[in-house]
Amino acid sequence: MTKKQVTNAMTTIQNCIGELSYDELATLRSIVSNRLSLQQHTKIHAMKNMLRPGMTCKVNHSRLAGKKFTVTKINRTKAVLTMVGTQSSWTVPMSLIEIIK
Repeated sequence: MTKKQVTNAMTTIQNCIGELSYDELATLRSIVSNRLSLQQHTKIHAMKNMLRPGMTCKVNHSRLAGKKFTVTKINRTKAVLTMVGTQSSWTVPMSLIEIIK
């Protein structure tokens, strides 16, 4: 879909939401929640397949902005990162990790 088509679809959905009953809204929320969960799992799985111990990365978080890390260990949904030049380690969700090339 193009950006214009997505915008038109979103407008149509917004106009229709006001006419839905409570049960229909609950069903819609469930559908959207399941879709978001699936996309998040896909994103985490892709990152997990790309990450390897020893790789250099950064973390997309204000508290750790501008710092480089080395991947120490990869868990199911998080990775243990060691800050370059120090011994401090952080356990970070996969969704916040960006690989430095």
